[in-house]
Amino acid sequence: AHNGRIILTKNIQLLNNLNLNYSDNSFAVEVSAMDYGNLHKLQYEYRLNKNEEWTKLEGNRIYFNKLAPGTYQLQVRVMKVHDYENDASATLSINVYPPFWLSNIAYSIYALLLVSAISLIFIHMKRKHRRLLLQQKRDMETVQQHEIDEAKLRFFTNVSHDLRTPLSLIITPLEQILATNTAQDIKKELKLIHRNALALLDVINQLLDLRRLDNGKAQLNPSHGDLADFIKEVCDSFYSYGDKKNIAFSLSLKTDNLETDFDKNKMQRIMLNLLSNAFKYNVNHGSVNVVLDRIIKDEREYACIQVADTGIGIREENKAKIFDRFYQEEHSSTDYIGSGIGMHIVKEYVTLHNGDIQIRDNHPQGTIFEFMFPIRHECKNINPTATPTERPDIQEEPKQAKTPTGCSLLIVEDNEDFRQFIVDCLKDRFTVYEAEQGEKAMEILSLHDISLVISDVRMPIMNGLELCNKIKGDFRYSHIPVILLTARTAQEHMLEGLREGADDYITKPFNLDILLLRIQKLLEWSSRNHQRFGKVEVSPAEITISTIDERLIERAIQAVEENMDNTDFSVEDLSMTVGMSRGHLYKKLMTITGKSPLEFIRVLRIKRGKQLLEQSQESISQIAYQVGLSPKQFAKYFKEEFGCLPSEFNCKKD
Repeated sequence: AHNGRIILTKNIQLLNNLNLNYSDNSFAVEVSAMDYGNLHKLQYEYRLNKNEEWTKLEGNRIYFNKLAPGTYQLQVRVMKVHDYENDASATLSINVYPPFWLSNIAYSIYALLLVSAISLIFIHMKRKHRRLLLQQKRDMETVQQHEIDEAKLRFFTNVSHDLRTPLSLIITPLEQILATNTAQDIKKELKLIHRNALALLDVINQLLDLRRLDNGKAQLNPSHGDLADFIKEVCDSFYSYGDKKNIAFSLSLKTDNLETDFDKNKMQRIMLNLLSNAFKYNVNHGSVNVVLDRIIKDEREYACIQVADTGIGIREENKAKIFDRFYQEEHSSTDYIGSGIGMHIVKEYVTLHNGDIQIRDNHPQGTIFEFMFPIRHECKNINPTATPTERPDIQEEPKQAKTPTGCSLLIVEDNEDFRQFIVDCLKDRFTVYEAEQGEKAMEILSLHDISLVISDVRMPIMNGLELCNKIKGDFRYSHIPVILLTARTAQEHMLEGLREGADDYITKPFNLDILLLRIQKLLEWSSRNHQRFGKVEVSPAEITISTIDERLIERAIQAVEENMDNTDFSVEDLSMTVGMSRGHLYKKLMTITGKSPLEFIRVLRIKRGKQLLEQSQESISQIAYQVGLSPKQFAKYFKEEFGCLPSEFNCKKD
């Protein structure tokens, strides 16, 4: 009856009226009887469906609340009493219709919406899966491209390292020839060769710089100095270059003195790249101008450097890409093809200085590169004034004094030409042994008394770092100084070599005079240790170059002191105490102290005797016996060591 339909199916005696009232699925049925005389005597009962029990009705109204949608058969009858019986009943069909949201149409709509939702979810998941696959594909392509780039950079880095060795064989002999009184016409050609070899070395260094930048290992190493003097010195080498190319070159210093902190090597790399490009991409009879100025920006001082040229210029759409790695602007002429890494390095090095670089057009033609960085004074009085280390032309070096002879060197290098070149350069001053790799070097060390080892780093089987570690970790050889000679220029590589115990680190290509000077200083240091050992008081750390040697000397000194009055204490006893054979102990003590084991024991006895002469009131004879010597031996060796007899010493005794 949700729609108000009431169906009265039967009227019978005493039940001729069933009136239905409803509101919101709640129903009231009123029962009326035909026999009004017996109305007060009648009672009714009802049931909503035939399969339900009859329910007694109080009064003549039946209430139904919240009936569920459906069809109901309401039956009402008079209850059986003792004087009246009637099985007849009145029936009322009641149809309760559901609300719209529970109707069949609504369920159809729900089903349609569900199917649509499932379809949309499926489509979304499919698209998401497609996007995920596409992203994974892009990521894989990116990773593959990165791996390819890494492989390329590793290749270029390895090639660059390999090229530094043959470049050393070109540059170092050239420097030797140029340092001699060579005829001027030949020297001019040799300088040309040397200049271009340095240019090739510069390209190699740029590749190595790029590798360090990609690995995030490039660090700023500032020092305090006059930037104006530095820029002037860098620019001086370009005047003759400009004359040869018919390009006018000028430098304008708006300030005569500009003290600040900057990394001299990186600043030189910045200037060389900018100037090289300014000349390379210029036109005949063009000009290059460099301007250095001090400016104030945001209440802070900045050093501002401009490099302006009158060359072919840079198109506006390419200015944002010029600092990208490997980017090269397209030109019709092959004369303007570059490597695409120089400007990228410039940008990164300017950024390391907390600076910024800008490009703008130079009128009527050409380009202006302007970079600035903040002026700082944090390194003042810490580092010396920075000066360029690389020159486009060779400077004659003063001849070094000859290193003391009688020393033997071991050259370890897998490149036969380079190894032979070093041997030829050193064989007139030293006894030189050579080995092509680390294992062979260890064999030579076991057979010969080597004073110093010069080793390359990159070698097959056993590289230079492993060789250095073995030498410094073996008590038989730990006293031998090691110089690593390598093409690896990065500071982390140098630190790695020094951590392995190397005493010095020289990069290729190198100056032969510098190598000779390093050898000389290390050998002189060893020689001074021999003299220092003769002092009354000396610490083992002062005469050794490794902790192994220091511990050895400490044990040896302690063993002698514990047996100072033991006249039978021999070299064999000392060898057993320190755990070495007599032969190895002899070589070790001779290298570190310049004394044989017997002399080592004797010197310690004499030094103790001298201390007793200064501090005690005992006789010379008593002191002699206390240090394990007879009075005659004590007098003899005391005079050899100190140049006078014990009786002639400050505190004379009988």
